[in-house]
Amino acid sequence: MLERRRDDVEQVLGDRNPIDVLCKFHDQMPNDKIDGDVLSKFVDFLIQHLIRMAPPVSRPPQIKADFRIYLCHSEEEDTDFVFKVAEELLARNVEAVFPAFDGDEVAIKTFHRTNLAECDAVALCWAGASEVWVRARSNELRDWHGLGRGRPFAYRAVVAGPPLGPRKRNIRRLFPSSEIDITVDLTDKDRLAPELIDRLVPAAPADAHGSVA
Repeated sequence: MLERRRDDVEQVLGDRNPIDVLCKFHDQMPNDKIDGDVLSKFVDFLIQHLIRMAPPVSRPPQIKADFRIYLCHSEEEDTDFVFKVAEELLARNVEAVFPAFDGDEVAIKTFHRTNLAECDAVALCWAGASEVWVRARSNELRDWHGLGRGRPFAYRAVVAGPPLGPRKRNIRRLFPSSEIDITVDLTDKDRLAPELIDRLVPAAPADAHGSVA
C-alpha cells in the first residue's frame, strides 16, 4: 500500500504545480501553506513560518550567572544612556555586551553579527537616536535563525530613554511582536532607579520593587 502511494506521489509530482498535487490527495484547507520548490527551500519556508507564528515573550526568563545582553545602540546619540543601563545590569551580575564602533566597516558589521548570534538577549537602547535607526534594528531581529543562532533570543527588547516624543509615547504599538518581545519606557524618568530594569532582569525577591510597563 505504501509503495503504491509513493508511486502515486512521484507520478503527480511531475506536474510541478503544488496546488494540483495537493488536490490529487486532499482538498485544500483555508490555512494550508503550500510551497512547491526544492526540499532545502521548503525547509527555509517552514522555519520562517514557525518564527512568525512563535508567541512573544511575556516576561524575562530565569537569569543565569553567565547571562549576556547585547546593548545595541547608536554611538553618536546614546552612549551615555547605554552606560547607565549597563551599570544596573552589572549590579545584577548580568554581562552587558556593547557594539564596537572603532574599526573598518566590515569588521564592525562582523562583530555586530557575532554579538547577535551569541548573546542570550538583545536590547535596542533608544534615547537620542532616530526612529528609523531603531526600527531598522528591530527588523533585523525578526529572523533569529538567519542571524546564525542555534536558538531564539531569550527576549528582544527596546529600552526607550529621554527625550520623550510622540512616537515614544506609543512605543508598544511601534514594534510588531515578530520583532520585539519587551518594551521598557524610561523616557519620563529623572533617574535610572534599579527597579526600572526589572523588565530586563528581575531583581531578587527581597530587592524587587516592581516592573516597568
